[in-house]
Amino acid sequence: MKRTRPTSLEAEFLRAVKRQRAEDDENYSSPSQSVDSDDSGDSQSQSYDSESEDAPDPTLIVAGPRIQIAAVGGIANIRYLVDPAYTPAARPGAGGAQSTVVLGPGGYVSMNSDADRTAIPAILAAETDHPGHTFKAGHLLNAELGGSGSDPDNLIILTTAANNAQRAFDDPIKASIQTTLTHAYTAMNNMGLDVTTIGYGISLTITANASYWSNNPAHGGYAVPDGFTCTAAVVGEPVPAHLEAALTGLYGPTRVANHANLKATLNRHIANLQNEVAAANLGGTIVQ
Repeated sequence: MKRTRPTSLEAEFLRAVKRQRAEDDENYSSPSQSVDSDDSGDSQSQSYDSESEDAPDPTLIVAGPRIQIAAVGGIANIRYLVDPAYTPAARPGAGGAQSTVVLGPGGYVSMNSDADRTAIPAILAAETDHPGHTFKAGHLLNAELGGSGSDPDNLIILTTAANNAQRAFDDPIKASIQTTLTHAYTAMNNMGLDVTTIGYGISLTITANASYWSNNPAHGGYAVPDGFTCTAAVVGEPVPAHLEAALTGLYGPTRVANHANLKATLNRHIANLQNEVAAANLGGTIVQ
């Protein structure tokens, strides 16, 4: 049946509603009015010409929840879910034994390496013992992933080859944080969920081997570990049933139109992140 045009009173009511929503949208984004969204976080809100046949019956307009949504810049501020922590090596001056962190979508910060070789004085002894080798003060936890370059407990004596080999682990993790993890947060953010409480991220554990070159007759320097292991794991992965409960609490049993698309996008990123972390772990065993 063809719908009738709204009366002049109804049309004026609709115009007032649109004006109020325009004012609200200066500070708030309403998922309940969103009809389309992608990973960029952009959304379009429904609007109606009050003279159109598509104008809704004003008696059926329901004021949905207007939830303030974090800007993408706000998502980038979620850097650490658990702060970096360092364990010193058993042998003084040799650097650290283990570094850990749990990173959120802001976990990657571009910067130059800041490793201070004077923080691990045993590197000088290693260079004296092995004049044919070039050593670096390398980060256990990469600087761009939050690792300190001045705390000796996050540094390790590395050969140039081992330092370069660590990129096979670090670089995929950096890429996953900037893309897949951030896109997952953006999808949840666009649903109207409070992403600051999600706790979804990537944990990193980098552990120096307990064995040293001194175990090899060809290498007498006690201060140089013979390798280290980098391990990543996904933590706090969103559970579909929990998301459903949260969305029902916010919007009731009737879903916003684009929630199904956003959930499909989120599920794709969740699966991709697991695959990417598993692939990074394949490059996590570093041998000096």
